[in-house]
Amino acid sequence: EQSMQRQIILRDTPMIIVCSIYVLVATFFGVFWLFFRNQIENLWFSLFSLGLGVYNLIRTWLRDSYYTNFEISYQVELFILFCLPIFFLEYLVNLLNARRPRLQQGVEYPGYAVLLAATAALGSRPGWWLPLIYTTLALLVMVLGLVYWHFRTNYATHRDKLRYLLTGFLFILPFMLNDILDTLEIIRSVRVVGFGFVIFLGFAALQLTISLLAFRHSYLQSYLYKKEKT
Repeated sequence: EQSMQRQIILRDTPMIIVCSIYVLVATFFGVFWLFFRNQIENLWFSLFSLGLGVYNLIRTWLRDSYYTNFEISYQVELFILFCLPIFFLEYLVNLLNARRPRLQQGVEYPGYAVLLAATAALGSRPGWWLPLIYTTLALLVMVLGLVYWHFRTNYATHRDKLRYLLTGFLFILPFMLNDILDTLEIIRSVRVVGFGFVIFLGFAALQLTISLLAFRHSYLQSYLYKKEKT
């Protein structure tokens, strides 16, 4: 028993370290939003990163430390997972100050609202887990399509805001496809998307840092201009 527990701890330790990175990135974006409340996209990305951290922590051996009931823990796990695409879409829309297409307003958001309500009501019942998971996979395909649409429509105009995000998103796609195919039981593989998102968060943090430097440069220019006039 001691040997098995040691193996489980060693197996999950890398993911726990990765989750610590998620929480740090969430703190980074959250603190930035506190200072610049008009840049609401940073709050959404903070929630996205925090959700990733909590979701992956529940999937480690720490689940037993947080919950005594596995069904309730799985319900919370699903609820957080289903919130992540909405957090990311809102981050992207607010970052670009873009319009929300009809598919996003009329299908995607109502679909997730129904899914989250169903998860809150039925997510603790094992018989509903697979229908909920397959539903979110269908919605996730639409989310990926919407993300592609936003990048394609706005990249030429907002290249400075999307350059590093696009690179990070291209890096994460193979990890996401691997886990989707594993969930559908088309392939048998280790789930790796939790590790892949570290790369994406690194690019997102780099994008935010560049935006912060650009904002600081613009602020200094405005300050010096006003000082010269006075």
